[in-house]
Amino acid sequence: MVLHRWFHRLGSLCLIFLAMAGPALAVSEQRGRTDSGAWYVIQAPDGWQPGDGLVLVNHGFDLRPPTGTPSLGPGVLRERQLAQGYALAASSYSERGWALFSTGRDYAELLEVFRDRYGDPGPVIASGGSLGGIVALQQAAELEQANVTGVYALCPPAAGSRVWDQAFDLRLIYDAVCDDVSGASLPGGGDGLPYALDESDIEDLDTWVDGGRTYLAVNRCTGIDLPGWLVTNGMERRLDKILSVSGISRDFFLTNMGYATFGMSDLLRASDKLNGAPALDNLLVDYGDAEINQEIRRVQADRLAALELKLHYVPRGDLRGARVLSTHTSGDGLVVPAHQQFLRDLLPEAQLTSAYVREANPSHCGFSDAEIVAGWEELRLWLDGGPQPTVGSLNATCEGLRGGGLEGECRYDASVQPAPLTQTLRPRQLPAFPVETRSTGLWFEVGSAGQGYVVEALPDGRAVVAWFSFPAAGEAADQAWFFGTGEIVDEAIVVEQMQRPNGARFGDAFRPQDVQFADWGRQTFVFPQCGSGETGWSATAPFGEGRQQLTQLTHLGAASCTADPPMISGLAHWSGAWYDPARSGEGAFVHIQADGRVFLLWFTYRPQGGQAWLYGEGVVDSQGISFSNLLRPVGTRFGPDFDPAQVRFERWGQARIDFGACDRLSLNYQADQPEWGGGNLGWQRLSRPQSVAACE
Repeated sequence: MVLHRWFHRLGSLCLIFLAMAGPALAVSEQRGRTDSGAWYVIQAPDGWQPGDGLVLVNHGFDLRPPTGTPSLGPGVLRERQLAQGYALAASSYSERGWALFSTGRDYAELLEVFRDRYGDPGPVIASGGSLGGIVALQQAAELEQANVTGVYALCPPAAGSRVWDQAFDLRLIYDAVCDDVSGASLPGGGDGLPYALDESDIEDLDTWVDGGRTYLAVNRCTGIDLPGWLVTNGMERRLDKILSVSGISRDFFLTNMGYATFGMSDLLRASDKLNGAPALDNLLVDYGDAEINQEIRRVQADRLAALELKLHYVPRGDLRGARVLSTHTSGDGLVVPAHQQFLRDLLPEAQLTSAYVREANPSHCGFSDAEIVAGWEELRLWLDGGPQPTVGSLNATCEGLRGGGLEGECRYDASVQPAPLTQTLRPRQLPAFPVETRSTGLWFEVGSAGQGYVVEALPDGRAVVAWFSFPAAGEAADQAWFFGTGEIVDEAIVVEQMQRPNGARFGDAFRPQDVQFADWGRQTFVFPQCGSGETGWSATAPFGEGRQQLTQLTHLGAASCTADPPMISGLAHWSGAWYDPARSGEGAFVHIQADGRVFLLWFTYRPQGGQAWLYGEGVVDSQGISFSNLLRPVGTRFGPDFDPAQVRFERWGQARIDFGACDRLSLNYQADQPEWGGGNLGWQRLSRPQSVAACE
């Protein structure tokens, strides 16, 4: 079996000057390894100056461990780009296979190397074929170290990690059809993933058709690669069933089986990716075949693992406005042409040109030299202020390049209409609840009374999260709290960096310059349905890793799981996060429900130092809110040392919030203990939850 590869690996570490074919062109080249272990190569034409532009070249899927220097793409394109004054840079990636868990870091490190050697790159064009195409799209969306203005993606799996739904379904369909055939069972592994090989059994995709047990098993069931006289009616019938249900073409069946067996196993098993978590599901998938629906293994994904897979990577948003040219071969049976429809649904027409070439013989990324260069030239002119490429202009440019000596056909065809993406990427139907107004409120883990979360969905696609909890074992303080602002991703919240402020003291002794904001860790939240969720975190020592099942305790305003649409009314417009700008490093959340119940979470510090938090339920009147019984829970520790039986809800004192002018509150407080004392704070609004109207 031969799998198309746009790039191959080269060797050695050096800094040299090259003379290229055609007119002499001096090119500097730098090779090496970044801190992550990824190999890289950079070339820049002689005379390149900071700001002259850079092309990032991304290679395709490769199950071999990253070794040696990556290629800078097809020579016919590389030479043209250098002659046009662009610098080029490529990474081997630090991961094999589906490398999108590391590519952001890999290229951030590569850009740092580039800047140290050459200066600021200026406008960046991200390019690549196959997996390299989705890496290029990821760079446009997420590579903050670069101004990615354009993307050139050839046959990309544009739906991102959803492409693994196709591999997952194929593996399980094969198992359902071939289960009773002697010698046809595919190898699997343990730890609840019988459809995924252990890491030691994963073969390279280029060599798996070599008589190994997986190849022999597939042939015993389907006869796909046997001489005709050895193929039985049963083999043909089983193969037809697998192909019709999976939507895979016969020409690409073995290729896809390789990915479904080895590529998917690496994705699920590798410690630098999903580390054995079941991130793929088919629990409610309808395969359009009664027998398969009955017989197929049903798997429910781990929600947090599925979120990690989505984050690494399914495109979303507008890719920071980058202009995209994406092309596909019409007969591609590995990354089906309908992936282009995902891009068309994602991006506005003015930002995307998506085109197909019509081929007589199916291929994955089988473009001619003229077609590849034509796409580059059309994108380059578009980025320089020329017209947006069309199928017609691509073909015209291609024909002109052929006349200039480039080889290959020009087959761009506007009439190509591929099958829908749902034919191979069947919809997943697990329930999910998007993060919105009804998600705002207090959350807790049943059985863990005494700690919990404040969640606020904001109107700009972000969410604020604060965790009121306890210190780790061995710490001197008796309370702890962490907070962060994260991105809303459909039914999830992703906080890349929770923080833990510390160092200040309560009351008149508070000085904002004493507050130290320590990075605490990463935390994610998923909400499968209204009122229930799950969170997982990976924090610095001694807090470590963990997860909790969450239940919603309060809602905002009249929002509830039964109210559709959710409504915010009455005094609920005072809800949100509040702080004193002169006292940055402490603050509070006020949440007001439609029934008049008010909840205050006040995050501050102890008089002697160390974090402190208070909470209470208040009563609303026409002028403000009274809290007659503020509590300070203490007595237990974080994580595995948490014991709800040890939590003591100590009375702290009382407070009153008075409504002021627009987005102003004043807090008057009086503690029971003299070391806390009493006082007054003037608060301004820090956050306005989704659906809370601005004051007038």
